[in-house]
Amino acid sequence: MVIKVSRIARVKGRVDTQGRECSTCGRYQLWVAYSRNYKGIGGKSSICNTCRHRSSQVYRLKLNPGLKLHKTWRIDENGRECICCKTYKPWKDYSRDKGFPRGYHSWCFSCKRQRKNLRVYGIGYLEFQERLLKQKGVCAICGKPESWKEDTGNIRPLSIDHDHVTNKIRGLLCSSCNMVLGLMGDSANRLLKASEYLSRNAGSE
Repeated sequence: MVIKVSRIARVKGRVDTQGRECSTCGRYQLWVAYSRNYKGIGGKSSICNTCRHRSSQVYRLKLNPGLKLHKTWRIDENGRECICCKTYKPWKDYSRDKGFPRGYHSWCFSCKRQRKNLRVYGIGYLEFQERLLKQKGVCAICGKPESWKEDTGNIRPLSIDHDHVTNKIRGLLCSSCNMVLGLMGDSANRLLKASEYLSRNAGSE
C-alpha cells in the first residue's frame, strides 16, 4: 500500500503500510480491519469496522428507540463469524464476494450448501444427517466415502441425488457416481448396457 508521507504527518497516532490506529478507539489494527474510503489515507477509513458498526447502531437507536440492534459480528484479518451458524471460521471457509466486507460472503460454505439443499431439494440439515447416518457416511452406489475436495482443501459432503422428473430424493452419492448418472441421463438401460460392455471386454464382475 502506497501512502503519502505528507498525509501521514497530519494524522495523530501510528500509521504505516501495515495498518493504523483507529481515530475512535485508538487501537492499532491492520488495514483489513478498515473499510474502503477513497478520501482516506491509503484509500481506507480512519475508523475501524468495529467502531463504525457501533457508531451506526447508536445512531439507529437514537432514530428508533427500542430498536433491536443486530449483533456485532467478529471479523478480523484471519476470518469471520458466520451470520448463520454463528461460528467463527477462517476466510478459506467462505466464498469470494466483492459485495461483502473483506471481499468474502457472510455465510460459510456449509451454511450456503444447507440453504441451497433446503431451497432446491426441500431437505434440511437434520434430514441430510439422518440419511447420511443411514448410509453409514458412504455413497449409496459404490459404498465408498467422498474423495473429492473443495477449493478450501476440505472433503466435499455427499451429493444429493434426486429424480429430475418427480424431484424425489433417491439418496446420497459421491461426486463420481453422481456425475456418471448425470452423463448417462439417469437411464437404467444405458447403465446396464455399460455394465455388460465392461463385462465382455474386461471380464469384470
